Amino acid sequence: MLKAQQSGHVDVSPLSNVTSIKETPSGYELTVEKIDERGKALSSHKISCQYLFMGAGSMGSTSLLVSAKHKGTLTRLNSEVGKNWGNNGDTFGVFNSGSPAGSSQGGPAHIVGLDYQNNPYGPQTVIGFPQNDNDEDALVFLGMALPEQSGYWDYNQDFDRPVLHWPSKSEAIERLDERMHYTLKQLASQVSPALARQKAIDSIKVQVGATAHPCGGVVMGKACDEFGRVAGYKGLYVVDGALIPRGTAAANPALTIAAFAERCMDHIIKNDIS
Repeated sequence: MLKAQQSGHVDVSPLSNVTSIKETPSGYELTVEKIDERGKALSSHKISCQYLFMGAGSMGSTSLLVSAKHKGTLTRLNSEVGKNWGNNGDTFGVFNSGSPAGSSQGGPAHIVGLDYQNNPYGPQTVIGFPQNDNDEDALVFLGMALPEQSGYWDYNQDFDRPVLHWPSKSEAIERLDERMHYTLKQLASQVSPALARQKAIDSIKVQVGATAHPCGGVVMGKACDEFGRVAGYKGLYVVDGALIPRGTAAANPALTIAAFAERCMDHIIKNDIS
């Protein structure tokens, strides 16, 4: 970011919230709100540009484009915008080890467990995920797997905003729960002594209603091409997690998103920017 600012071509505007995008004869116009640290809008202004690169994440980029499509400010967006959204197969799990886990935070965050070959429900990754509101002996994990279902976004006129539709109960969700529970049982089975081990197994809890890694909504090959060019538009690009359908193979998507963004930008600068 510092190098970008030093180039003289980049201005960083903290506490700014893009609320709408529309096409103009020369490119695009953004409506931007300046907000305070509590999110209250203080003022509004317009920004015009020839090229627009969207990096607001799966949730932000998708909702902006769904809004633009509904409101008619980007009329040529195709029917794939808002589709193929996924939760990266994320689950959250916890069990009680019977002894202090190392600190009030629940132990170190750098532990990674890969349960790829023996889990009968499919590949499962778990990482330490400390939370300061858990019991002192709690071991908390974030799980990542292979999402088997897609959600979608549309515009809810009653709420006057884009809304994500994600089935909270399905066979695919049940398999995510079972997959994470199986892996946590293998970990809890290593607790000693034996009495504490059974208590740890019995204390396992899995939660499947949240994600730390939203993916998709404007996916490559459908809503845009493999370099992030939004279908139907010149100079409009998506270069974030919205490109990736559903998830990244039982892994944290951060490096995959970064790699795609670099690949897209290398190609776009070489081929699109005049």
